[in-house]
Amino acid sequence: MERIVGRHKRLRRPRATPLGVFRCQKTKKVKYLTGSKISLYFKMIAKAAHPWMTPEQLKRFSAHSIRVTAATLLAEAGKPDAYIKVRLRWVGDSYHLYLRSTLRMVQQHAEALGQTARKVSDLMSLRTLHGLLPDRVRYNALEDHTMGEYI
Repeated sequence: MERIVGRHKRLRRPRATPLGVFRCQKTKKVKYLTGSKISLYFKMIAKAAHPWMTPEQLKRFSAHSIRVTAATLLAEAGKPDAYIKVRLRWVGDSYHLYLRSTLRMVQQHAEALGQTARKVSDLMSLRTLHGLLPDRVRYNALEDHTMGEYI
């Protein structure tokens, strides 16, 4: 990452431009890494590692997973939806479908629900301890085969 940021600075790119930048050896022009360039690179590596891969199999390699990972990391860092959409040039809200359940996200979820879950748990244990729930509700609720049936 340091090399990428360093190259961005050496090529004097504005802060608002993408970090993935390079100077073309032939034309000496500054160019940006695009999804199609990254996909070609992935396919080249896959073909070198597995020369028997068919063109159909190589089509499965794309830069999409990098965007998904970036969206997940930004969401995990607590960045707002608008920020994620702008930085990753996501047109709609479909990136929500790709967000992964990382350890940090699970912890944030647990923290958000923790207080309410504790209250419900405390309430249930108090009622059970003081005999406020009949035995059949306490112990036989799982054996109720009519639960969830639609009549």
